[in-house]
Amino acid sequence: MKNITYLFFLVFSALFCSNTFAETPLSDKYREPDLSFSAYNIDDNYYASFSGSINVDEHIAIDATLDSSGYLELGVAYGDLIFDIAYAEGYFNYGRTDTTDIYTIGMFAGLPLNENLMIFANTAYDWRRTQDNIAGAGNWGLFDEDEWKNTLGVSYSIHQWVSLSSTYSIDYLTDSPNQVDDNVATSWDATITFNTPWLSPYVKYSKGNYRVTPEQQRKSQDNVEIGLNFNF
Repeated sequence: MKNITYLFFLVFSALFCSNTFAETPLSDKYREPDLSFSAYNIDDNYYASFSGSINVDEHIAIDATLDSSGYLELGVAYGDLIFDIAYAEGYFNYGRTDTTDIYTIGMFAGLPLNENLMIFANTAYDWRRTQDNIAGAGNWGLFDEDEWKNTLGVSYSIHQWVSLSSTYSIDYLTDSPNQVDDNVATSWDATITFNTPWLSPYVKYSKGNYRVTPEQQRKSQDNVEIGLNFNF
């Protein structure tokens, strides 16, 4: 599945760069339900995911994502404008792979510098725990890891229909009993997205030590991801 934090950035980059200065009140944007379907290719592997969110009010959102590998993630978030110039959001996610339960608590913040340029940051802490059915097979704690993840990024709208974004991430394993990953991992990516009301094709280049999908271990790699986001 596509990195959930990246989706976070993509959504809010579009929100701030396109809507912050629009005539429609921002609170109305938050109340709109959102559904999206993504299909993408990474290193000759094809993935698909379906995401949906329900905005309880202008501050609270509940979301869910399911991808073609069977990974399911549920989340709740609370966000608000800070002094009418920046957006901040705290969130909690629960994700489930075939082998691991993943609990995440995090904070996102975005600051539009003008109508086209936005900077953003995200920090989150993951608790990854081996599922009981795997542990029962003699693999107790095989996939247990605690990880602190940090990302800085920038998004720039070249045109109403085209945007560029880039992020740099540094992740720390604070606890890994079986030491299956490196203690510190860094990565960066660059993305070009073509925005239309219903369809957003994109190309993303990533390089460094990171997880391609939530169920995978981190590894050093560079990938080109080509995908489509369908917005409903």
